[in-house]
Amino acid sequence: MGPLKNELVSVMESTKLPSSATSISDCSSGNSAGPDFLCFSQLCEQVREGWADAVFSDATDGALGRYFNYHFDLLRDLLSNSQLTETEISQLLALMDHLLLFFKKYLDWERLLPAAYLSFKFSDIKEQQSSIKNVLNRFPVDDALRKCLKKYFSGIRDAIIAGCLSLGEFIFVNKLLNELAVKLKMSSKEGINQSISELLIHLNFNHLDFFVYLKNRTKAELAVFSEPERIQVLKQKAAEIQLNGSSLRYIYDQNLAPILVMLKGWMTEEAVLMEAVLEKNKVSIPDAWPGKIGLRLSVPQLACLIHVFFEAGIYATSNLTQIFKSAAFNYSTIKQENISPDSLSKELYSITQNTAKKVMDLLLQMAEFIKLSYFPVAAVISVTILCR
Repeated sequence: MGPLKNELVSVMESTKLPSSATSISDCSSGNSAGPDFLCFSQLCEQVREGWADAVFSDATDGALGRYFNYHFDLLRDLLSNSQLTETEISQLLALMDHLLLFFKKYLDWERLLPAAYLSFKFSDIKEQQSSIKNVLNRFPVDDALRKCLKKYFSGIRDAIIAGCLSLGEFIFVNKLLNELAVKLKMSSKEGINQSISELLIHLNFNHLDFFVYLKNRTKAELAVFSEPERIQVLKQKAAEIQLNGSSLRYIYDQNLAPILVMLKGWMTEEAVLMEAVLEKNKVSIPDAWPGKIGLRLSVPQLACLIHVFFEAGIYATSNLTQIFKSAAFNYSTIKQENISPDSLSKELYSITQNTAKKVMDLLLQMAEFIKLSYFPVAAVISVTILCR
């Protein structure tokens, strides 16, 4: 390993001795207070110090990668030793925790974790999953999304029990559980599906069931448009997907393309297929979508205006979801370029008096404009009466 020391070798050698007490007595320099625990604990502490020294040395990242992966393999071999005492196992598990917590960036994430460590962590992961499941049951999560998460967590549980979970899979499930717990605390019932989907996309959850869920959700959103319009919407959505690689460190399945790559590719292919069908049927395709129209309104004000129009019977549909989707696709507000249908729905059912007052003032201005523009005589009479 070059200039980097192999402190774990001392730990490995101590576990090979026929009597750990003999080696421990030597190691602890005559200290008779709890020699077994003291010596092994000292050896493990030396390993931690050695790891810290290695990171702050002049070793290259490549050398550090080889160094920490070598120590990971040594730890895995140590934890598979059936002759270890409970004290030694406890110390080695804590050492593995330390290695994964502070030095995982140098490790090969495809390496399998030792079965003993997975058993050690199983109860924590199971408890987190159970807690999230209970919270999810209180939200109106789409069945397909719920089944996808259930299938994923069941697979993780089976892999842990079988002792065949890789480091990358372990890091991913912990990242997902922690961030999902935070997301659920901050999400509303109306926007829960959007919130969970955004998190899974951010973490690059390229599970095939999730990919199918995103496709079906996109198709449902397209249902409000005509066939030619769907092509332009798909192209626009595909163009908005940015593949910047910012979260590609995390990924569910290394053997599949990132979820955004899969989604962008499907949208592009779907648009091409739809164009071919339209061309075959001789249906003209409209010009490129001109883009969203900016409104000098906030999202709550837009939601209030939609509610007023809806109650007045201006829309020729009673499907509010369809109205929200159309408004979100075609308009942007003062502070929000991309509006989600869920956010409009949420705001519609929580309109404040302040928002309603601003919309009412706007409608009164509109009424005044109509009066002055199309009923000038009445307007003059009103002004005359007021002057008297």
